[in-house]
Amino acid sequence: MKTKHKIERISCVTRQKNDASQMIRIAKLASGEIVIDRARNQGGFGAYLNAEELPLARKKNALARALKTNVPQSVYDELEEIYG
Repeated sequence: MKTKHKIERISCVTRQKNDASQMIRIAKLASGEIVIDRARNQGGFGAYLNAEELPLARKKNALARALKTNVPQSVYDELEEIYG
């Protein structure tokens, strides 16, 4: 019987591979809106990070670099409120 493989994603902060189910996905929709994709089913360009990397992501502005757009501080604040 085949075993199910784990889906891995690279963190936009540390550039290390981790299990995708344990990471947070931030999506940039076609309209340009930045959303926290809890269900991991939104379309658009996505960036992944771990919850413990949030302070470093804010300091390095990692989400803005990964999504190639300005990310409002309210997104970081919402992430800290939910996962911090």
